Formats: sequence, C-alpha cells, structure tokens
Amino acid sequence: MTGLRILFAIHGPRDPRTAVYLTTARRAEFLTGQGHHVDIITPADLALGGWTRVQPLVLAPSLAARGLGGYDVVVLHSHLAWAHALRRRAGRRPAMVVAFHGLEPLYHDAVAAELARSGQRLSPQFDLLHRRIVPHLLRLACRRADRVFCLNSPERSYLVQRQWAAADRVVITPNGVERALFTDGRVHRRHARRLLFTGQWLRAKGTRHLAAAFDAIAADYDDAELTCIGTGAGASVVRRDFPEAVRERVRVLPSVGREDLAQELARADLFLFPSLSEGFSGALIEAMAASLPVVATSVGAAGDLLEDGRNAIVVAPADPGALVAAACVIMDDVERRRTMGAAARETAAAYEWDRVNQRFAEEVLRAAAPVST
Repeated sequence: MTGLRILFAIHGPRDPRTAVYLTTARRAEFLTGQGHHVDIITPADLALGGWTRVQPLVLAPSLAARGLGGYDVVVLHSHLAWAHALRRRAGRRPAMVVAFHGLEPLYHDAVAAELARSGQRLSPQFDLLHRRIVPHLLRLACRRADRVFCLNSPERSYLVQRQWAAADRVVITPNGVERALFTDGRVHRRHARRLLFTGQWLRAKGTRHLAAAFDAIAADYDDAELTCIGTGAGASVVRRDFPEAVRERVRVLPSVGREDLAQELARADLFLFPSLSEGFSGALIEAMAASLPVVATSVGAAGDLLEDGRNAIVVAPADPGALVAAACVIMDDVERRRTMGAAARETAAAYEWDRVNQRFAEEVLRAAAPVST
C-alpha cells in the first residue's frame, strides 16, 4: 500500500532537541521515503496551543475541529486523540492510531511516589487533571482507536489489563538508535572512574538517588567523576542537588549536539541510569550502542532490553544503595565490563533506526488496511 496521506499530531514542540519531535520527524522521513505524504502538527499549529496547563482538555478539540478527513491515517499522540475519537465513525477513514511516547499514568504514578518518599505530593489541581481526568480521556480514545502504539511490555500490559484496548490492537513500537553512535572495539580502561548519566534533571529520572549514589561512590574512589549531559538545567542547579563535598567532581553539559554526545559516550567508562519511569529511553539504547557497561533500573523498556548480568546490571528503582553496589562490582572488573558492553551493543543492533522504522511503517499500513473510504 503506497501513497497514503498520514498525519502525526504530537503535544510537544517542533524542536529537534526534544525526543518526541525527533522521533516523530524520523518516522515521518522514513515514511516519506516510502512514497507517503506525511504532515506533523504540534501545539503551535493549534488554537489555544499555548495553554500548557490545560493542554489535555483544549488541544484535542482544536485538532478535531480542523477536520482530519483528508488523511488515510492519523497517528495522534496520547491525549490529542480523545475529541477526534468522539467524532469519528467506526470503520471509516482516516484510520486512527493512538501513540504513547511513554504512558502518562505510569509516569505520574512514579512522580507521585517519589514525592511521597520525600514528604511531598502533587498539587490537588495537577492530581485532579492528570491522574483523575486524563486517564479517562486516554481510555476513551484507546477503545475507539484502530491501533494503540506503546513503547514497552509494561505499558502494553497496563493497556490490555485495564481493558483500554484489546490485545490484538496494542502494538509495541520501540524507539531506535542512530548508526553513528555504534562503537566497535571500545577500549575499556583498567579502572572505571568516569561515570555518565544522560537525561533531563527531573525527579522522574531518579536524580535524587543518583546524587546519593555518587556521594557514596566518591567516598570510596577519590578519582571518580560523574558527567551529567542533556540535563536541560545549568551546572549550578544540578550540582546543588549533590553534597557539597563532591560537587566539583560533577561535570554538567545541559545540552549537547549529536557529535558531542558521541564523544561523551566514548569518554565514559560506565553508564548509570537511575530512572523511575521510562517509555523507551533513547539515553539507554545510545549507551548500549556505544558498548558501555550499564547499571540501570528495572523500569520502562528495561525488561525488553536488559538481561541482568549479561548486557547490564539491573537494580530496583529508588534504591541508591543498589546503584552503588552494582557500580562498585564492575568498576575494577575490566573483563566483565568488556563482556557486558559487547553484549549491550549486540542488543542495541536490533534497534537501529532503519530497522525500527520499517516495523513502525508496517504497523501504520496494517492500521490503514481494513479501514474503508
């Protein structure tokens, strides 16, 4: 099936530095290369797109009001789908796909749990909108969609077990990693002291636990350093979350280009990923492609990607002691790091962008196939 008109609508900005837009743009480019016409809509293209606090309530009606009948398939990001779902006639074009770039109810539950661990909580307004109202809108959209795309097995289980969609309509469409980041023949230093974390400096990324873990590691290894890249927050903001004694041993690069990312991956000895909630982490698969040994929490796609002891050491989330123990086991075990890094790269090879985009394209065509004009 060729020459389809396909729409992607996302609720993030048209910014290639953001994971959602970059992923969507790569999907669109691949589909265009296969002969399809693809458009991307962002909040900036919609009425009330700047109303960020109530986006889940206002963006979907604005999108639906545009009229989507000129498309064969619409791939609607999360809460953008519910208003169109109410208006569409079942079995009629356009085919409708609800796509999650990380399932929001799981993310917000993780954030709420992390706040509770430090004696805090979400504001009543945020809790009402994002944990009470929005899940109902998501469920409505999923039940009326032709396909639901998610990023990992736990998300798929959540959707199926809660009867948001039948199992045969829920498809895992993982993210990918660019070929340029794959590293062959990495030379592992005898003693691993350059630790790396990649991700925004947010509670959900487990930053509080990373800081506690590095404090403990630094106490045992006086030459250890931690580099935090892609934080989106400046060095002073990041470092103040660490004990004062180790702050000068924390390098911070708030934003990096792809070449700089490759250099930092090559420079590092060990990747620490303490995240509390993930969809399909680009940071994790990039580290794996670079043949880095990985210590990561058992969240999101970790269960699909990681085999504890073979291509990573997997630890429970929100447990800095487990991060410390896992890191210390391999920091001076060069052979184990070499073996683990090679296995990580082998796993990542299945997720090179051309491969995952081909699978994604096939699923989009399957969604379109049974829908009539």
